Amino acid sequence: MEIYFNIELDSHTNKKGENTIFIRCTFNRQHKRISTGIQIIPKYWNSKQRIVAKNHPLSKEYNSIISQKLIELEKIYLSMVKENQDISLDC
Repeated sequence: MEIYFNIELDSHTNKKGENTIFIRCTFNRQHKRISTGIQIIPKYWNSKQRIVAKNHPLSKEYNSIISQKLIELEKIYLSMVKENQDISLDC
């Protein structure tokens, strides 16, 4: 079985009009959403590429943070597979 990772923008908007960016992990039809700690206004979200749009002043930094968190999650998954551990979404 594989874990699938997907970057998505939360549908809930805070008082500042910002939404949180999450990494959604899917395993055996179960989901876990892990916050990246980044909140942006939805107009700065590129939903096709699933990145912060280039017109956002901190797009490079935010996209780098998202990539790093995604790599960390993939490393955890690969270490579980390598060590023949039971795979779970509790990481």
